[in-house]
Amino acid sequence: MKIHDPATIDEALDIKRRYPGAVPLAGGTDLLPLWSSTGSRPDRVVLLGSCAALRGIGERDGDPFIGACATHSEISEHDRVARHFRALAEAARSIGAPAIRNMGTLGGNLANASPAADLPPALIVCGAEAVLASAERGERTIPVEDFFLSYKRTALEKDELLLGIRLEVPDPGVRSFFEKVGTRKAQALAKLSVALSARIDAGRIGSVRIAAGSVAPVPLRLKEVEARIEGNKLSEELIDTARTLAASALSPIDDVRSTARYRRFVFAALLGDCLDRMRMEEDGR
Repeated sequence: MKIHDPATIDEALDIKRRYPGAVPLAGGTDLLPLWSSTGSRPDRVVLLGSCAALRGIGERDGDPFIGACATHSEISEHDRVARHFRALAEAARSIGAPAIRNMGTLGGNLANASPAADLPPALIVCGAEAVLASAERGERTIPVEDFFLSYKRTALEKDELLLGIRLEVPDPGVRSFFEKVGTRKAQALAKLSVALSARIDAGRIGSVRIAAGSVAPVPLRLKEVEARIEGNKLSEELIDTARTLAASALSPIDDVRSTARYRRFVFAALLGDCLDRMRMEEDGR
C-alpha cells in the first residue's frame, strides 16, 4: 500500500488527478475496521489529516463552512452549530462513543455513503451543500440531498475530493431536531433516524423539511409529507396526522437489523417526537 500525505488541498487534488483510485483517509473509523475485517487493502491511500484547510469549522464566502476533516466531537460541541443547526449537533452527538467522535469526520460519514449514517438526514433538513473539487475542473457545489446516488455510491467523481459542507444561517424562528433509534444507547448503528427543520408562524408550520435515514439505500427527504403538513396549525391532531403520513410514505425492507413494519412504526413515532418537541418549545415561549 502506497501512502500519500499531502500538506495542502492542491497537493491532495493533484494526487487524485494522477491516481484516481487512491482512497482518501481522514479519521479511519469506517475504513480501518473494513480493511481489517475483509483483509482487502487499496493500492494507494491519501491521508487528509495534514491538510489544515479541511479541518475545523468556520466561514467561507460569509457562510458557515464545516471542513471535511472536522470531527464529530467538534461539530457536536460547536456553539454556532448548536445555535443555528441543532439537528446537526444532535446527530453528531449520537455517533458512536467519545473515542469514535474524536476521530471520525464529517467527510468520512458522507463519503462512506452508509444508509445508516447519522449526519446526512440532519444536513439535508439544514439545507447543506457539499463542496467538491478536482484539480482539472475546480470546485462545484451540490445539495447534500443530491450527493447520494445509490447504496454506497455518491456524486463524487474519481478525481474529486469532498472539501466540506456549506450552510446558510436559517431565518429567525427556524428550529431543527434529530432523533435516532439503535440497538442500544451508545455505539449503535441507527435502525432508523429522522431529522426535522421547520419554522412556526402564528402557530402554523412553515418552511418544513423532513429527512429519514436507514430506511432506504440513501437518505430520503419526505417532500410529500412536508407538503401535507406545511401551513397547518401545529397541534396534537396534526402530529397524529404526520405520524400516519410518515408511516405510509416509507417503503423500507426487512433485514438483519429490523423489519419493514418496525421501521415504519418507529419512524412515525420519532417524527411525532420531533414535532412534539417543537410544539412544547413553542408553548413554552
